[in-house]
Amino acid sequence: MKKNTKIAIIGAGPAGIMCAITAKRNNPNANIIIFEKEEIGLTLLPTGGGRCNLSYNETEIKTFAENYPRGEKFLYSIFTQFFVLETVKFFETIGIETYTQKDKRIFPQTNKSSDVVCALRNEIDKLKIKTCKEEIKNIKKSDMKFKIKDNNYDIVVIATGGKRNNLYEDIKNFGHTIIEQRPALCGLEIAEKYFSQISGVSLKKINAQVIFGKKNINLKEDLLFTHKGISGPLAYKISSIFATENYNKSNPIKLSLNFISNEKFNLQKLLEENPHKNILSILSTFLPKSLAKILLEKEFISFDKKCHEINKKERNLIENMLKAFNLTITNSLKEGEIVSAGGINLKEINPKTMESKLVKGLYFCGEILDIDGFCGGFNLQNCWSTGYITGKTISEIY
Repeated sequence: MKKNTKIAIIGAGPAGIMCAITAKRNNPNANIIIFEKEEIGLTLLPTGGGRCNLSYNETEIKTFAENYPRGEKFLYSIFTQFFVLETVKFFETIGIETYTQKDKRIFPQTNKSSDVVCALRNEIDKLKIKTCKEEIKNIKKSDMKFKIKDNNYDIVVIATGGKRNNLYEDIKNFGHTIIEQRPALCGLEIAEKYFSQISGVSLKKINAQVIFGKKNINLKEDLLFTHKGISGPLAYKISSIFATENYNKSNPIKLSLNFISNEKFNLQKLLEENPHKNILSILSTFLPKSLAKILLEKEFISFDKKCHEINKKERNLIENMLKAFNLTITNSLKEGEIVSAGGINLKEINPKTMESKLVKGLYFCGEILDIDGFCGGFNLQNCWSTGYITGKTISEIY
């Protein structure tokens, strides 16, 4: 790299931070400045429920990449260069030890996002990387230079994330295509408003069938009822898979919940074994009581009705509800959005370098790309990997 090469990194989320640290480590003489309107690493604080789910412990690249509804094949090349093991080793170098949960999610041993952010900020300070607390709204290019504010730069890295991006117009002017932004990993609105009565009730590893158009998929995830609909891992996964679909009240996603995980479940036998107990107490042994009430109310079955009084029709109604209770998903709940689907068209990016195929010296990394994954550390791994490759590239080729 020439000594007078000036590099601007716009955005100090996980991708921008990784890019800056990698470039400076590879080339201590790199003239880098990070522009960020908020505090460095602020977007990392709420990740993983405040614990910072750094990645997911899966060594097979193709298996790992299956967790990205958009960007799966693009990431094959990315992950061959920087993957889970490299991520864990990187964090060890800045003093963050990690552990893996039973579900393969990787967290810092302290379970604190703030510790991760602090370690990254300390590394930026240690490497003497310049930062500027300022929002960049315009980038222009002329005579092989990028103009930001009143200064010229040879290389610009855009790592601003996907949501509410002020630079999209300038990016379009550079010739890039922006895939429409849609909420992903968010709560979902359902038509059945009576479930607002049990806002806050959760179910573990619920079996679900999801149908929309020609898609018919089976999932098994945790579910949380909210005052507007559903949330939690099941809702997040559904919202991610169907983020680019136009579902609404007149064309909804159909969700069928199976509350019974035991294939040998026999309601008739259960009723016969407990003839003098009321039906609500029986259902409450394997369902939250408030949910059991809603199921019974829906079919006009009294809570106090004794098991020996339940007739065949009522038994069939209860059993059908337990094994296939239908909900109607009409919209996404944007206020709960964790990431967004859409962004820079991947066809216009070189996955080996993260450089634009259209504009020399322009790079993209992180969630501004049309890449989004499920919950579990996948979105952060995208940021670590694309940020690393960008940083390595800009430190070597100029």
